[in-house]
Amino acid sequence: MKGEVFRKPDLPILLCTLTGIGVQCGFMLYVMIATIIIGFINPYFRYFNFVYAFFILSTGGYFNGYVSATLMKFFGATEWKLAASASAFMLPSGIAAVFILVDFIEYFEKANQFFPLTSVAFFTALWFFITVPLAYFGAYVGFASTTL
Repeated sequence: MKGEVFRKPDLPILLCTLTGIGVQCGFMLYVMIATIIIGFINPYFRYFNFVYAFFILSTGGYFNGYVSATLMKFFGATEWKLAASASAFMLPSGIAAVFILVDFIEYFEKANQFFPLTSVAFFTALWFFITVPLAYFGAYVGFASTTL
């Protein structure tokens, strides 16, 4: 088993996609913490905080695509478009599905804190229109870079 650490993974697209998603979430975490420390986020404007978090996570799609494509290039794969597609659609789809599920549970329990389904659909569509092009652009830049 000598040298097993440095072998090519069996599923490089999955590894690259999940690493890109981790970078995107880390980017959001650090930017949100920095803006909280600066005092830009106010707890009294919850809707603005939601929109701001949505915007930061969507713009983090660039870093997601960049890291995914750079790792795909590192592993010698040429299907950067597939890695960009997977990394662009996996995180928004998962978060939208969980959010809609929680929203349905709150709606059926007659809670008064649920979002209207049209708002959820609007934010999901807007997220796809922002995240997907940024992820593809980041993947193009990451695969075309000569830093490796």
